[in-house]
Amino acid sequence: MKSCCFTGHRLLPRDQAYYQLREETRDAILRAIKLGCKRFIAGGAAGYDMMCERMVLGLKQEYPDITLSVYVPFEGQADGFGIKVKELYHNLLNAADEVRVLAPHFYKGCLHERNRRMVEDSAMVIAYMTDTRSGTGYTVEYAKKLNKPIYFVGRYLKPTY
Repeated sequence: MKSCCFTGHRLLPRDQAYYQLREETRDAILRAIKLGCKRFIAGGAAGYDMMCERMVLGLKQEYPDITLSVYVPFEGQADGFGIKVKELYHNLLNAADEVRVLAPHFYKGCLHERNRRMVEDSAMVIAYMTDTRSGTGYTVEYAKKLNKPIYFVGRYLKPTY
């Protein structure tokens, strides 16, 4: 089954720019489906990952043959999330078709390991990247190294700090 993974920042733009990012991401997912992607992989992080996870789950009504896999870098990833984000995290994991917990606990490098696994298991990448000096930048560079097609969204949107 052809797969596509997501990479993006935890901080998302606000107001109209947020809706623009959602629309561009939805278009990218639909393009991936037309190219034969049936499995979508996200990393379970707050921000862009969760936005994409929600979007894929919403599109399953229209495209029932697509699936969502969440690659959790370590057990307890949500321990540092706020109450509402933690609740959303658990709801998304429960709704996912597959959840892979890659390590029993946090260790230095586990987030990069998760990102590499997602790229390796994918035929293409959908990326929201406004800063190359980030985990997203690392993941995009790794995808380039493996010659994976990358579909950029939100290139002209800046996250709100």
